[in-house]
Order: sequence, then structure tokens, then C-alpha cells
Amino acid sequence: MPLAGMEPVELYDLTTLPNNPLPMIATAFRPTDKSINICAFRMFCSMLHPSYIPKQVRENVTKALKSREQNNPKFSSRLMNLLQAAETVGLCELQIDEFVSEVVNSFKINRHPINFSLYKNLRGIHDVLADIICLGINLNHLTPRAYDIQDATNRLTSAGIPMKIGGIEGPPIRNNAPNIQLNQTSRIAPGEQIFVSNDETILSMFESNPLKLETLKKSALYIPYIIGEAVQEYLTRIESQLLIHKLVIIQHKARFGEIESRGTALTLKV
Repeated sequence: MPLAGMEPVELYDLTTLPNNPLPMIATAFRPTDKSINICAFRMFCSMLHPSYIPKQVRENVTKALKSREQNNPKFSSRLMNLLQAAETVGLCELQIDEFVSEVVNSFKINRHPINFSLYKNLRGIHDVLADIICLGINLNHLTPRAYDIQDATNRLTSAGIPMKIGGIEGPPIRNNAPNIQLNQTSRIAPGEQIFVSNDETILSMFESNPLKLETLKKSALYIPYIIGEAVQEYLTRIESQLLIHKLVIIQHKARFGEIESRGTALTLKV
């Protein structure tokens, strides 16, 4: 029996994307039996493909991943024990609640300072790459369904929520005709505040002196992103401020809200 009733379905090779390839491979986990009629949700999971990480940052990325796993592992030993039990003997109701709690904790974003030099190099390549290396395992986006995706887009725009350039992707939406699967769009990822530093003493305070670190965080300079500013310009502004301030707060951009409409699937006529 698959864990949580979900199985890996298909392989997505993001290293082959034509315009903006990413060093990742992915799959979607979802029910493959009749339970899909009760719960049609899926979890899209991506993992780094080391061979495709750009050579100029590969060594630093490897060191950062090893350091994070040693000092701040995202998966607790308790979670791994529960996972093993789930795959062998199953979990009781109390263990299921604990399992869910441990999983939720694993997806929390780290709030300790991040090495800005590494962050700058990675974000210069792609926002998502910086997100994975620096912030660890997390939820990149959620995808609720909408019966009328154009109406949902209009209402989000009217509410002041910026939508991605390019609008709705997928087959053309036709009036008085079946909705063909699959159309989707998303809101632009908002910037979330994270701490960065190039000072090794501060970077190590998360483990060695957390109380002093919390005091420094309260007085850290906030450097907001200016709408329309190029990413490299923003990163350069941050770097110049780090020559004066040892710890600053910046806007990291990765998580976004996707919406989709699922209609009639088409098959070839035999």
C-alpha cells in the first residue's frame, strides 16, 4: 500500500526546459486507485539534479547542502522513524497526528541568516535555485481549482493581486463550448523577508549564540525591492549595504499562488 495513498506518476525533467532550464527533476504523487474519486489532489515534488547545477557554483552548493543537513536537518529523526513505521506496520491515530505535525514543521522556512555571497550567485541564476539551497525544503506553491479561471483572474486583479505576465495558459477558452483540460495561471510571488549576512560570526550565531542573534535581528536594516528593478540591481544594492551593516533584511521571491481549471480531457480518435 503506498504511503498516504499516493504513488509517483510520470517524470518531469526540468533540465530540458527550452527557455529557462532548471537543475531539477520532478514527479507528481497522487492516488492511482479508486480513491482518486474521493481525493483528486496531487503533490508535485522536485529535487536537485547535481550534474546540472552550473559549474561555477556547484562546489559551493554542495558545501552549503552538507552544512545545512549537519546543522539544521529539515527531517527530524522522529519523522524518519514514523515514516519507516508507516511503510512497514502502519500508524495508529495518535501517530498519524504526530506524523502530520512533524511533516508541517519540516516545511517551515528557516529564519536564520543566509550567506549572501552564495545567495547572490544562486539568485542570479534563478530564484527557485536560491530558494532550495538557502531555505531548504518548502512549499513552493499551492494550486486550488477554479470553475471559471477567467473570472478568478479578474477578481484577483481587481483585488490588487498582481498576476503573472502572459495571462492564462492552455487551450483557448471558448464560449458555449466544453472546457478543455487544462488551463492555469498564477499570481506573482510576493517578496518575503529573510536575513542575509557575509559575516561568518553572525552566520554561526544561530547555533552558538541565538539570543545575541535575536537582538541583532531587531535592529537589522530592511532593504525593500523596488518594483521594476532588475534582480541584479537589487542584489548590488544589498551587497553595498552589507559593507556597512553586518546583517540586513531583504525580500526573497519564490513562492506563488497558482490556480487552474480542469475540464474535459481530449483523446485521439481511433
